[in-house]
Amino acid sequence: MNPLEIYLQSGILESYIRGEIDPEKAHAVEQMADEHDSVRNKLDELSREIETAATAGAIHPPAYIKSMVMASVDYMQRMNEGELPSDPPALHENSKISDYDQWIHRKDFTRPEIVEGMHIRIIRQSQQITTAVVWMQEMTTEVHEREIEKFLIVEGSCEVAIGHNIHKLKAGDIMSIPTGIKHRAVSTSTLPCKIILQRIADFA
Repeated sequence: MNPLEIYLQSGILESYIRGEIDPEKAHAVEQMADEHDSVRNKLDELSREIETAATAGAIHPPAYIKSMVMASVDYMQRMNEGELPSDPPALHENSKISDYDQWIHRKDFTRPEIVEGMHIRIIRQSQQITTAVVWMQEMTTEVHEREIEKFLIVEGSCEVAIGHNIHKLKAGDIMSIPTGIKHRAVSTSTLPCKIILQRIADFA
């Protein structure tokens, strides 16, 4: 076996790809790749293998996670810029749309022209409860292990699937979803369904 073959099979290229060698050895690998096509090709092959393995094992979070993360960033920025925390009432079976008028009609709480999935503007966020105005086109299947979810339909209509049961909701209707139950929702109105959403931590 020639020295180059021994080098290719030594494991140093794998260590280089994983970032497990010191800068001096890494520089030597890069020099070898510049001088030998076989080394450069082997590095390309190892990179593709790692990328393929990472993609295959990737966990794709539900689409609503991105919407909630973006909304949380927006909320923190508003607080940092001096907005005072709001105190929205808790949702219950007798809640009315008018209970949330001051947030529903906020000039900066507007729906984007295109809603992909959900658009969220948080009213108040804490460890115990998050309250938000949400424009929902579709909520993919989700399960909350430690949160009770409640929502009040403000505008439009939607269908909510809880387990095998389908609930048709319109403006003024309230839904509560306990922890550990699979559910999903889709707007059935021309425009995205507008809701007041509350997620309440369940420490039971």
